[in-house]
Amino acid sequence: MKRIFYLIVLTFLSSIITAKDFETGIWTGNNCELVRTNKFCIIFTKENENVISKCFSFKHKNEHIVCDFIGEIEFSDSSILTKELIFNTDSIINRNAIGIETESGLDININGIIRTLRKIENIEIVEPYEMPYATENSIGKCLQEWQLGTKFWKNEKKGTIKLTIETNRHSYVFSVLANSIYCRAARIKSNNNGTLFAQNVRQWHDQNNHTAYFINKNDSISSADLLIDNSLFRPNTCVFDKAGIYWSLTDYSKRKIKLNGCGVTYTFSYVPQKLNSRKEWLKYEEY
Repeated sequence: MKRIFYLIVLTFLSSIITAKDFETGIWTGNNCELVRTNKFCIIFTKENENVISKCFSFKHKNEHIVCDFIGEIEFSDSSILTKELIFNTDSIINRNAIGIETESGLDININGIIRTLRKIENIEIVEPYEMPYATENSIGKCLQEWQLGTKFWKNEKKGTIKLTIETNRHSYVFSVLANSIYCRAARIKSNNNGTLFAQNVRQWHDQNNHTAYFINKNDSISSADLLIDNSLFRPNTCVFDKAGIYWSLTDYSKRKIKLNGCGVTYTFSYVPQKLNSRKEWLKYEEY
């Protein structure tokens, strides 16, 4: 089974002729969303009412890309249809692209279907730098900037993985742990009162939950700016609104910011320049 999946993935990655190097960024379509950094890629699709997420990690070697991890999760409304994690694939992909960039956007081939996606956010990888400390007037900026980047952790022996990609406007997770699966795409926006969080794709499975969700008209919703209603920030509770979930500020210091996260406290921490767990740093752009 893994061999078949491996060949399918390689066909997907290598069967497309590249017009030019694949840029980093986020692209979206009605039933598809793709985020790509220099080292990672996550693709979310909806096919026949099923929700699928695919994850790739890359290493650059001369003019080639070594794809050293591949994951695929497929959910129906009631069950897990596919759960594939392939470590150390040792595959050489002879190009930097997963698709063809055209005047219309990005064309990608998924299971024989060509999808044209529109770019909605640029991503620029930067060198680690000294981030700002939080002040009363910079809480929102720090909530955004401290999260920027990619984090990747895997345990081949246990068959577990967690990848997060945080951009200026979006938040992505591909997580397969011992007793849970959580993969999602979301928009996110912060100010000095807290954070507005709006998921547009979600795969969630544990002993108490199973969710397969892909929002309708994903292309228009994922690309739209989040508009914050400050009256919905309430420190004693999180607020569910049609725009998303409001996590309200409860406390802060120069190195930590705490939000009410619906029954739990979310703590966001200052990121030192030499933090080894951050695989890539992204350029901050005001949002």
